[in-house]
Amino acid sequence: MLRVILSCQGRIFPHEPGSDKWAEKWLRPPVPLGQLIAVFLCEGLLQPSEEEKGAYGLTDKGMAVAQSKACKPITRRTGNEAIEGLLQRAKAVNSDQQFVKCVDALVLFGSFVTQKARPSDVDVAFKLRPRWTDKEEQGRRERECISTAMRGGRHFQNIVDELFWPDRKVELYLRNRVRCLSFQDWHTFLRLRKKDPGQPYRVLLGDENEVVAGITAAEKQQHE
Repeated sequence: MLRVILSCQGRIFPHEPGSDKWAEKWLRPPVPLGQLIAVFLCEGLLQPSEEEKGAYGLTDKGMAVAQSKACKPITRRTGNEAIEGLLQRAKAVNSDQQFVKCVDALVLFGSFVTQKARPSDVDVAFKLRPRWTDKEEQGRRERECISTAMRGGRHFQNIVDELFWPDRKVELYLRNRVRCLSFQDWHTFLRLRKKDPGQPYRVLLGDENEVVAGITAAEKQQHE
């Protein structure tokens, strides 16, 4: 249950109206949100956000719990089929202007990169880039993307979720509700690489030399 709550939230805004509702949804009997946050802080799963006053974000430990899977290991065939479908969808994103962000890189990591016969899932880090090089045009397109989503009935919990909708739209399309796919945004992936640089990975999409150089540079920062 803890995994479900953390993976559903990512960020917690305890002072927003209705912020207790999600806790009531997942916990039986309901637990006050303040009490829940206190437990998560004590366990090292949450930390105060440095970017948003009054908000909390996941620690590395919390992120690991959120991303853990309670499902059975998958076969190599299932994983390879998931990767093949993902690459097809990434190419579709890059050729369709309804997505205002393009997929710049996809990197496979985790248990599926190892020789493990029955990996737990398919871990993929994704890197997005603006579709338009002109910043004003890109900004206008992103605002249009958000407005279109709102007119279509999508509701955002806060301004951060609203601003990141163009990225989230791509991620949802890439995920395509494939159960064994587990996504990691690029900045978090690089942050984890700094702490554990020895783990294997494989570039699925993007300029391999450029991607490897970026990952290597991030790992070197650990020693500086």
